Amino acid sequence: MNKYKNGSKEILEDLLSPCIEAFALVSREGLMIQSINTNEVTDEKISILSAAMLSMSLRTCEIFGEGSLNDIILKTSEGYIIIKKVNKDVLLTVFATSICELEKLLIELRTASNSLMELYN
Repeated sequence: MNKYKNGSKEILEDLLSPCIEAFALVSREGLMIQSINTNEVTDEKISILSAAMLSMSLRTCEIFGEGSLNDIILKTSEGYIIIKKVNKDVLLTVFATSICELEKLLIELRTASNSLMELYN
């Protein structure tokens, strides 16, 4: 697991910017794998809520027949909370401020997610 933590930490550190408050790699069950967190929200809350949001979003897609889930994007008054599936068992959760350019951030997250997918598969 140490190989995974070291590799994932490097990938997450490459994404650091002034508009990012926190990154977390979370298991589908809500267990923290790796985090870089400058946010006031605890790692435990981030991991549990990420898993809950994934479960609720997957069920919503299923009920409404909207295909498979790719990303969860919440726009708040303070910025964004984005959850990307790395693979079937790992999620990447990002807290970004409102100064972030969403499209640019999504491209960077897709690249990071692909790198993480290679590491965790």
